[in-house]
Amino acid sequence: MDRLEDQLSERFHFIRLNVSSGVGKHIRQKYQGGLVPTFIVFDQRGHEVWRHSGSVPSLDSILALNL
Repeated sequence: MDRLEDQLSERFHFIRLNVSSGVGKHIRQKYQGGLVPTFIVFDQRGHEVWRHSGSVPSLDSILALNL
């Protein structure tokens, strides 16, 4: 996760949540995050454009989104 964040920090904002916290539980429920970790990419309008759960995605899979 840290390596992915370092490689993409100029193009994306990363928000990490503790799914055991109150806020984490709320966000997990709101976005139906099942497995941990869950990565959700939103476009500039706040629309979900991609989701990956259960493992850290590859850099190539995120770059392929062309965002």
